[in-house]
Parts: sequence; C-alpha cells; structure tokens
Amino acid sequence: MLRLRKRASIYDPNLLDRWRTTEYRDYDVTTLRGAAPTHEIGITIRPTSFPSTTSPNPSGVPTSQDIREDSWLGGDVRLLRAPRFDDARGALAAFEFDDLPFQPRRVFTVQDVPAGTVRGQHAVLNQSQLLIAAVGRIDVEVRNRTERDVITLDSPQEGLLIEPGIWSALTFVGDGTVLVSLASGAFEHARYTTEPAGR
Repeated sequence: MLRLRKRASIYDPNLLDRWRTTEYRDYDVTTLRGAAPTHEIGITIRPTSFPSTTSPNPSGVPTSQDIREDSWLGGDVRLLRAPRFDDARGALAAFEFDDLPFQPRRVFTVQDVPAGTVRGQHAVLNQSQLLIAAVGRIDVEVRNRTERDVITLDSPQEGLLIEPGIWSALTFVGDGTVLVSLASGAFEHARYTTEPAGR
C-alpha cells in the first residue's frame, strides 16, 4: 500500500492509471524524473498486484510480507516517509514541519559515533521526537511498559516518530552514520527517564 501525503508531488498527470496496472511493492512516485510537478493529490493507493519476487501470492491480496509495517507500540512509534525529488544534480527529501504531528522546537545531530555504539537508552516524558538516519544505518529499539520492537532506519526519506514516554536505544551500525533529530521542546534533563513510561 502506498500512502501519499497531502502535498505529495506527482510528475505525470496520467500516473494514477499507470499505478492501477503496474506491479510494485513500495513504489516511490518521487523517483520519477521529469518536469516540474503538474498537480497535487492526497490519497491512499493499493496496488492491483505484487511482483512474484516478493509475493508469490496468486490472489494478489497483500500479506504481511508485502506491506511494511509503519507503526508500533499501539501507534506511539510511527514511520513517516518524506517525498523525494530526483534529478541529474542528486536527490532531495523534505519533511514539511506543517505536516508533522508536532511542532519542532529543537533540531540536533549526532555524528562521529564509532560503529556498534548504543546511544539513548532513555525515554523523554514530555516531548515527541522524529529520528532520521541522514547517513548510514541506525537500529532503533523502542519499548513501552509491555512491548518491544526494533526498527531499522537507513534512508533520509524516513523519520521515526517517537511519542512521549517511549524508551528508545539507538545502535549506530556503521562508521560515518549521522542522526538528525527533531524534538518538540527544549532539552530538560529532569524529563528524561531510564524506564519506559508509555502505556
């Protein structure tokens, strides 16, 4: 299933018809090269079928192997995907602040971290965060009081939204990895806890 944000840019006015007949697993419309966007839409599209290499399911009905899960811990952890724009000069991915579920008040980066280092290992009681692996790969362990999951971030197009009270630990998998984090408030050490508080 492909979810388009309300301001997702579409290069081809006939693209909807092509989506209905094209096989794909996680189709990124912004990798299409062409002229400036022609219009904007805000819809959810379900592909009519999936490639046999990823889903040997003759019915064409999506299964858990076809659709990447994008929320965890009862929705307190969610994966947000930014539109990506490609041309001969490179690629640009943009998270619009107005589209985020919180208003960022602080942005910080973490870099020059030795491979295998684990950072974080805390919950922030009063702030939401959006974690982006700008370079490299970060494995993010998240916990509330009853559940645990691990999500891999390896694309600057993807941001992991973590709501207040969710404990997280970040493993920087390789050298040169860079984390960009957006937070809904100023740093307050007293509002950090080493135990999960959510749910």
